[in-house]
Amino acid sequence: MVATANAFRRQLQLGILQEINEVMRQRPNLKIKFLIPADEKITETIENSKLECPQADFRIYEESLNTGITIEIVDKKECLMIAPQAKNDVKMDYRDFSALSFYSNSKPIVLSLATIVESYWRQTELYEQSKKQLHIAEDELANMKEYLNEVLKEVNNVRKRQVQ
Repeated sequence: MVATANAFRRQLQLGILQEINEVMRQRPNLKIKFLIPADEKITETIENSKLECPQADFRIYEESLNTGITIEIVDKKECLMIAPQAKNDVKMDYRDFSALSFYSNSKPIVLSLATIVESYWRQTELYEQSKKQLHIAEDELANMKEYLNEVLKEVNNVRKRQVQ
């Protein structure tokens, strides 16, 4: 779970996708997931990332879910949290961006963070499904409105004929 879209771009500059590809060659059943907050360029960034690393899953989460912290979890055994300096988010040098880092291999801490990240992952999935259902409902409503307008026109035509 990445704190900002720029934080994800910094990871890309550091070669994270090449590292993932290398690890995936050794462990093909490994699952890699990225939760990235929305910004105006993130869809394009993710599409390019998918081309470079098709094994990884990427999801965009709404800004309202943003914790402001990057959380990396490895095999539910280790975690790294990075709290950014928000004022430096536009800088692409990772050293200028990071304010506080926390590493743990404590099972309760790692599992708690894994649960939080997984719940965000599921929440983004539900949000995407809801958006799709909303678009379907809007399309159906538009079709119903069009049909009702046609029926009303036909009713008006019948009335006009009866009046004449």
